[in-house]
Amino acid sequence: MQAASLQVDIVQADLYPKVTFGGSLSSSSHALNELGHSSAVMFGIGPLITWQFPNWQANRARVNQAQALERGEVAQFEASVLKALKEVRQALALYDGERQRHAALSQALDGSRKAFKLAQLNYDAGSIDFLDVLDSERQLIRLQATRADADGQLLQRQIALFRALGGGWQSASSETSVDASSHASVTFSGTQP
Repeated sequence: MQAASLQVDIVQADLYPKVTFGGSLSSSSHALNELGHSSAVMFGIGPLITWQFPNWQANRARVNQAQALERGEVAQFEASVLKALKEVRQALALYDGERQRHAALSQALDGSRKAFKLAQLNYDAGSIDFLDVLDSERQLIRLQATRADADGQLLQRQIALFRALGGGWQSASSETSVDASSHASVTFSGTQP
């Protein structure tokens, strides 16, 4: 994006006259041994002004083209920023929904545990038969499995959120620390008697 902006400035410079200063130093003589004498040395210094006057339309078109390319770069940058914001927003919404589902499943699991304990107490007291206890236990196990799946899903949503926020910085450092610790353990194990 900055390169496109600089390109506009470069092309706009063609609209203005160019001033260059130049100089020349030469030596001219009929004899080879007189080339170094002060009478044989000639010099010239002066400014040179150039301006592409007939190409005013072409220069203006190049400026417009460079400005259009710059606007395209800005639009592409803004689109990528908006896409990133959209991904973060979606990841936050999915994470929040999964977190709420996880909380509801945790409450249901607590209720199912209480129901199972009550069913066992009622069975021990003789007020219900063992089939009701088994049914309560089946419900508890089903909710435990659902909650375990929800744990994994919550972690997946959290990872997606970290990625949308630009995560990945921890994986490189953790890999480096793992490599360093494995190298240290190899070195350490090699020095043991």
